[in-house]
Amino acid sequence: MITDVSLRLIYLIVDGFLSWLIELLVLRHEVAVLGRTNPKPCLAGLGRPRTVRRADPTPPRGAAQSPLPGGGATAGSWPG
Repeated sequence: MITDVSLRLIYLIVDGFLSWLIELLVLRHEVAVLGRTNPKPCLAGLGRPRTVRRADPTPPRGAAQSPLPGGGATAGSWPG
């Protein structure tokens, strides 16, 4: 009786694993076939820009900086 139950359990485990493996192989084959028939479009000029600008407005290192806040504009330097 124990050998019958053990054999049945082994059969069910192997059967479940093989059915899972076959399904996986079939799905992979479908993906491969669909990938050949519908090629992905080329997105060469679309998407994110290649150069990303800095998010903070601070000037790069070595640039001339004014000691005054606001870029050095004083009341006497405004035109008018």
